[in-house]
Amino acid sequence: MRKHPHYPEINVGREGNVIFYEVDGQLLVRSYSPPKNPRTAKQQANRHLHAQLNAISSQTKSLRHFSFQGVRTYKNSHNAFIGLHKQFLYETGLAPEENGVPAVLHWSISNRPGAEWLTIEREEQCILKWDPGRLTRQSDVSNQAVIVIYNVDQKEWWWNLNAAKRTDGQCTVDIPVGWNSDEWITWLFFHDAIHNTSTKDLQIMLPKNSLGVGGKFDSQETIPWALFHEIAHHVIEDREDRK
Repeated sequence: MRKHPHYPEINVGREGNVIFYEVDGQLLVRSYSPPKNPRTAKQQANRHLHAQLNAISSQTKSLRHFSFQGVRTYKNSHNAFIGLHKQFLYETGLAPEENGVPAVLHWSISNRPGAEWLTIEREEQCILKWDPGRLTRQSDVSNQAVIVIYNVDQKEWWWNLNAAKRTDGQCTVDIPVGWNSDEWITWLFFHDAIHNTSTKDLQIMLPKNSLGVGGKFDSQETIPWALFHEIAHHVIEDREDRK
């Protein structure tokens, strides 16, 4: 039981099997009926997914804030990161394994392509190379490459929010010591500081002990992972309409 916030002489809440609550200034009473199964498989899966996303949000605070701050209808970047990704997973029917959540994440909610292809070369030094695609406006020339890496073996994150210019077409990745032969999940997108906008992020997997890998941006358009950008925008719009 707790005191009513506006009427301290009234207790509200649950006591035993009785619930006291207030509606329009009137104190009401109802019986409490516990749900038959408060831990269904669906509920447990939701709690587990929420816990995983919450942990990633904490581990990547500055990156998450950079990517999701100011998203309409969400109070903060933490809520936007978790809310949009949970809705994305529900709508696509994806069921990531315990260690598979990072593989379905996005770090940009834009729907504008930023690169046509991406390759990673990992020998004496690690280099990311990309084709910037068709530049559509003057500010594209100065767009900054944003690189995010998740080390699958170490279960650690690394990112660089100002890796290179988009038109440079490549950058050297100064990764932590000991990461060179590990398995990576890598994201690349481009940020326009003048207009505070980003392009769609491109994801590519680098297998363990691999010296290099490449991929086309369009190759991901036919799988559910690529639907995040579309789903994110309609979720935001739906939330806005409900206000």
